[in-house]
Amino acid sequence: MTEADPKAGHRIEVNEYGDDVKSLGFKTPEGSDATIGVINPGKPQAFTTDRQEMITILSGRLQVFIEGDVGPVIHQPGPSFVLPAKSRVTFLALDDQQVAYKCVYIPHEKRPAVGEPEAVVDTSTTARAAAQALGPTSSAPGEVKGVFDPTYVG
Repeated sequence: MTEADPKAGHRIEVNEYGDDVKSLGFKTPEGSDATIGVINPGKPQAFTTDRQEMITILSGRLQVFIEGDVGPVIHQPGPSFVLPAKSRVTFLALDDQQVAYKCVYIPHEKRPAVGEPEAVVDTSTTARAAAQALGPTSSAPGEVKGVFDPTYVG
């Protein structure tokens, strides 16, 4: 009789997006795909989301612009925010500091509902308006500008 390998099924995936974004992929205890990563400051980083992504900033400040949205939002350590599926997103690490983040990919059947205890904030225009109406659940303490400005460090 052999014992089961405790590492069976566990894999760390290394993701590199040029020299400025690196992440390690893993499975959460709940079975969701997730990454822990770092974004270097200096230039905007554009991505397209496939699924909804719940992002938690661990250190630094990140300017996030979702194509078609009103303007960029600045996130810092605190409540998570959700990026919509099938969206073009641009990130910019602010204050000449690296940004560390955790990203959990949200399966369709587990999308967070408004007002869940985790204080998840969707940065889309509609969700941002709802978050403002609900009060201090937003992780966007910075100014929202009408045009993506990669030089903005507010």
